[in-house]
Amino acid sequence: MVKKRILVCDDNQEVLQILTIGLNQLSEVQVIPLSLGKEVVDYLNQATSLPDLLIVDLILPDMEGDDVISLLRKDKRYEKLPIILMSGVIYNIDNRARAVGADDFLLKPFSLHDLKEKARNLLANT
Repeated sequence: MVKKRILVCDDNQEVLQILTIGLNQLSEVQVIPLSLGKEVVDYLNQATSLPDLLIVDLILPDMEGDDVISLLRKDKRYEKLPIILMSGVIYNIDNRARAVGADDFLLKPFSLHDLKEKARNLLANT
């Protein structure tokens, strides 16, 4: 079975570890952890095949997560890439996620159940 690849980006190493451990509990998944928005853009621009899902935090040290999404959505290669925007500081994250073209949002702190459910739902359509 070919594993679905999920690219996750958060500068908080604890959150990145929780995302990685939680998503790795899905047997059909391989997680690629990154810490900066620029790393996401560089990874995608150099990738020979796209990941099946991107989960990106809103607040990153080098660029906002919604800026990463906006940048990606301008490129036809990434227009169908499923994306989840997460945040622990913005209460209208659902509106912000929709405004930049994210497919879903995740409010921190999140439960592993919610994380895996959102990932499963978006991966089912890839």
